[in-house]
Amino acid sequence: MMEDEDGYMVLNFRPKRGGLGDPSPEGKKALSQILRWHKISLWIGWVNIILVVTVIMLGVWVSQLISERGENGIDSQQDCCSRTNTSTGEGGSRLDAFRSQLREILCLQNQSGGAEGSRCKLCPANWLQNRSKCYWVTRELKTWHASRDDCSTKKSQLVMIQDREGMEYIKGITPGSSSVWIGLSASSSSGKEWIWLNGSQFDQTW
Repeated sequence: MMEDEDGYMVLNFRPKRGGLGDPSPEGKKALSQILRWHKISLWIGWVNIILVVTVIMLGVWVSQLISERGENGIDSQQDCCSRTNTSTGEGGSRLDAFRSQLREILCLQNQSGGAEGSRCKLCPANWLQNRSKCYWVTRELKTWHASRDDCSTKKSQLVMIQDREGMEYIKGITPGSSSVWIGLSASSSSGKEWIWLNGSQFDQTW
C-alpha cells in the first residue's frame, strides 16, 4: 500500500505463494500420492473382476463336463452300462478324482444324520443308482462290440447281472425293449459256454 501524488492510497495486492494459481511443493506431492493410490485401487478392482469371471467360467466348464458324461434315455433296443460306485483308481481322470472327493465330503456330512448317511451315493449326471452301482441306458442302437466300447469311453462296462434282483432292476429301467446288451458273451474256444466280461462263468442256477 502506498500514497500517490493526490494523497490517495493505492492498494497493491500480490497473490500468496501456495494458492490455486501456483500450488506449493507440498500440494503437488499430495496430489501425486492421491493419483497413485487411485490407479492402484482401479488396478485391484479390475483384478478382482477378472478373478470372479474366471471362477464362474471354471464352474460352468466343470458342470458341462459332468453333464456330458452320459445321456439319459430308456427306449427301444438299448445297451446298458454300469459302474461300481467306488473311489477312483490310479488311472482315473481329474474329473473322476474330483467326483470321488465330492462323494467323500457329502457322505461325511450326511453320516451325522444317522442311517441316511449310510446310503450316501453319488452317480454321474443322468445315471441311475441302484445299491452300489450306477447305470446308464442309451437310446442309440449299436452292436454288442460298439456298446462295449461306448461303455469303456464312459469308464464303465456293460452291465453284469449277478443275481435275480439285478436282473429285475434291469428289466425295470428298460421297459418294453426287445433286447438289451449286457456284459455276457459266448466263449471263443468252445462257443457253448457263456462268460462275463470279468472272465467269470455265467451262473444259470438263478
